[in-house]
Amino acid sequence: MRNGNLDTTYLWLHICSYNGAAGALDVGPDKAAANRLKHGLSFETAVLVFDDPLHASRPDPRPDGDRWHTIGLVGPVVVLVVHTWPEDSEEGEQVGRTISARKATAHERRAYEEGNF
Repeated sequence: MRNGNLDTTYLWLHICSYNGAAGALDVGPDKAAANRLKHGLSFETAVLVFDDPLHASRPDPRPDGDRWHTIGLVGPVVVLVVHTWPEDSEEGEQVGRTISARKATAHERRAYEEGNF
């Protein structure tokens, strides 16, 4: 896994695949730093979850917003990323927002491994 430095207002983290649609996730540097402190996982690393060909996404169970949970392998670790689904930006690119990222719980990991996430 790799860690990156935060040096811009918004980080364009990674071009990734959302069910076949290319997109990017962006985050504010304060949010990214807080996530790294709380969960020990950088957004730059966590976004690699979308490179797992077996990653799975589902809507966030909380009704307050259009948030999604995506789970998958980043190296040997199962990671859960909470994010918004990419939408068209003013520049015409698909852009989503990373909200949180952490190692999956044992329950989440088991659901991922069994294909029941």
